[in-house]
Amino acid sequence: MSVRTEGKGRADWRVAIAWLGLLPALGGCATPQDLEAIRQDMNTLRQQVAGLAKASESARAFTEERLGKLENDLRVRYESSVRESEGSRAALSTRLEELATEVRLVQGKLEENAFVLSNLNTRLDDISQQARGAGQRADALDRQVKTLGEQVKTVGERLGGLEQQVRAVTAPPPAPAQPPAAAP
Repeated sequence: MSVRTEGKGRADWRVAIAWLGLLPALGGCATPQDLEAIRQDMNTLRQQVAGLAKASESARAFTEERLGKLENDLRVRYESSVRESEGSRAALSTRLEELATEVRLVQGKLEENAFVLSNLNTRLDDISQQARGAGQRADALDRQVKTLGEQVKTVGERLGGLEQQVRAVTAPPPAPAQPPAAAP
């Protein structure tokens, strides 16, 4: 925008100077004082034009310098962002690979644990079956002990009856009763 303003400003001053130069020709006779006033106005205009040119040049230089700094700053930031992004991508890729490896290890451990658990369940089923068999045998033994206990009791009762019979058979016969003797 400053380029347009600068070019337009110079064109306006040139037109103004041209008109000032034409005014005396159009107006007729000019006095020396009028010519001196025109010269002063022209010198003033030249000074203003020179001042504007310097200001425009310094503004242009400042703008170019500032734009150069901004461009360099943006380039540095962009390059830094690109490097950080590449570093982040590399770190992320490495971390993803590590996580994939960890997942495979955990999956392997889970499969191994599932296999061990399956074996333990099979062994537990076998032990449970053996325990049921042992319980059934223990119940059968309890019934046999009870039956034997009843048989021992029956045998004991019979033995008691036999002992009484043996005592009755082996007991001395009762002595014959003696008559009572007479009294003297």
